Amino acid sequence: MLIIVKPAKENVKVRKENGAHLSVDGEQVESSSFWKRQAKAGDVVILNDDESKAWRDAIEAEKAKRREEAAKVKADLKKEADAKAKAEKAAAKKTETQGE
Repeated sequence: MLIIVKPAKENVKVRKENGAHLSVDGEQVESSSFWKRQAKAGDVVILNDDESKAWRDAIEAEKAKRREEAAKVKADLKKEADAKAKAEKAAAKKTETQGE
């Protein structure tokens, strides 16, 4: 079963079972005795169902926002590339007509 765990204190890093640090925003992990001990010790908070749903919704909203930003950047880059290609084509045509 998957659960969401967050560090109990913002300024205290919590190690995961693999030795890496738990994200300060929380992470979805497999429920285990390790996380239950961490929660009992007061190092992490295990989110309840309502908190987990809110956490997942916030993550999805952030992903959607980043996708929109990436799409905008991609569109802007395409516009710039198209404008540059058009300018280069016009310059080449001008050079061609001057040579005749």
